[in-house]
Amino acid sequence: MIGKQIKGRSFSKLLNYLFGKDGAILIGSNMEGLTPRELAAEFRFSQQLNPRVNRAVYHASLSLPHTEHLENEVWHEIAKKYL
Repeated sequence: MIGKQIKGRSFSKLLNYLFGKDGAILIGSNMEGLTPRELAAEFRFSQQLNPRVNRAVYHASLSLPHTEHLENEVWHEIAKKYL
């Protein structure tokens, strides 16, 4: 498994990028929103709780070699443990 972590400033840019990928689906969340716009609004609301943070976007990605595949339920469990 390959992990990558990135900090950023724009929730909208990250979410539009992620949802714009071919085959992208949301397999787990503790948020109410389902679209990039709804999710970005929720994240911005949370960001207002501590305005001193200038890079509030944290994107952690996990991937497998192209020859391997996991079912969504397994990815969801891995993601919960990772976080």
